[in-house]
Amino acid sequence: MPADRRPMRLASRQVFNANAVARRPFAGRIVGRYRRLGPNPWDDYAYEPYDGDRVTVLPGLKLQVERTGALFRMRHRGQVVVLSWEGAETGGRAGFLAKCVRSFANKPALGAAAAIASKLHG
Repeated sequence: MPADRRPMRLASRQVFNANAVARRPFAGRIVGRYRRLGPNPWDDYAYEPYDGDRVTVLPGLKLQVERTGALFRMRHRGQVVVLSWEGAETGGRAGFLAKCVRSFANKPALGAAAAIASKLHG
């Protein structure tokens, strides 16, 4: 999703949901960040465009790949930032996905009630 079409406000549980892992080292440029709107970790976040530094992404780092373009989110210095892959001019989204990231699925987890029941009955 282009930066200018992002929702202005996101719930804290939606600001970073990793769906990929960096396959190799690569460079990205910070194009935006999510700022918490209140003092609590569960408060909503707002996106703000931000022309930031160049960042080297290390292998194994969890990322959230955006739905369009060669954009991704990651945690950086206590913030969730949005970066653009620096090779996007030549490789586009397909190149980014093929060269830089691999997707993963989170392991399914038990809900709280199921976890308690398994402790009581097991």
